[in-house]
Amino acid sequence: MTIDERIEALTESVELLSRMHQDNEKRYSNYFQVVSDSLKTLTRLAEAHQNRLDDQQQRIDRLERP
Repeated sequence: MTIDERIEALTESVELLSRMHQDNEKRYSNYFQVVSDSLKTLTRLAEAHQNRLDDQQQRIDRLERP
C-alpha cells in the first residue's frame, strides 16, 4: 500500500466517522428534546396534582375547625 493509498483510506475513514458523529448528534438532539418536553409535561402534572391536594387539605381543615 502506497502512502497515497493510506492517505486516501484515512480520509475516507475520517469522513465516515464525521458523518456518523453528525448523525448521532441529530439523533441525541431529538432524543433530548423529547425528554425535555416530557419532563416539562410531568412537572405541570405534578404541580396541578399538588394544587389539588392542597385544595383538598384546606377543605378538610375548614371542616375540622370548631
